[in-house]
Amino acid sequence: MGRVIDVCAALALCAFGLAASASAQQMTGGDGQRTITVSGQGQVNAVPDMAEISVGVSGQAINARDAFGIVNNTMQAVLGRLADLGIEPRDIQTRDLRVQPEYAREPSATREIIGYTARNTAVVRVRNIALLGDVIDAAIGAEANEFFGIQFSLQNPESLEDQARVEAVMQAHSKARVYAEAAGVTLGAVLSIREGGTSVQRPNQFALARSAEAIATGEVGVSVGVTVVYAIE
Repeated sequence: MGRVIDVCAALALCAFGLAASASAQQMTGGDGQRTITVSGQGQVNAVPDMAEISVGVSGQAINARDAFGIVNNTMQAVLGRLADLGIEPRDIQTRDLRVQPEYAREPSATREIIGYTARNTAVVRVRNIALLGDVIDAAIGAEANEFFGIQFSLQNPESLEDQARVEAVMQAHSKARVYAEAAGVTLGAVLSIREGGTSVQRPNQFALARSAEAIATGEVGVSVGVTVVYAIE
């Protein structure tokens, strides 16, 4: 009986030792790998080929119906002028439409309503930058009286995004080489690349211009950020 117990104990110890040895080898071969993690940023600038402008009409009247009618008629005239310039309906979107009461300035218990103000604002996308000055002139000529700035952008930023990706990876690789050399190690293969997202930097400008020459388009920037993990050999 004593021998049986001794043999069982010996077998259990051997099994425990084998399991511990296998566990140690797994930790060393997998999770113990040394790495260098760096980030890179790439940006490519280009002249914009599209713009968006917010055009609005506001008006006042004694009653809400008349105020809305004034604004609606004026906006219809604005849209007609834009259509004459070739702006398609898909590139015009109503952004704000409201009617609100106006109260007497003198404080009173009843807050007397003295009239109504109506407002209609539309965002106009101009796909031909050369027409931007004409679009503004047409809107002003049709008695649009509110402008909320110009936003420049790109119609097809995909090719620029790819260029920015290449620059981002090259910058990350340059950083990794510097770190590896400073640490006295050899840089290994790329283990992973993770993109942090893309963005288009659009400069906002406000303009009430009577000619296209008065509008400065500048440049827009397309940027991409990446995180790259390298193995250390």
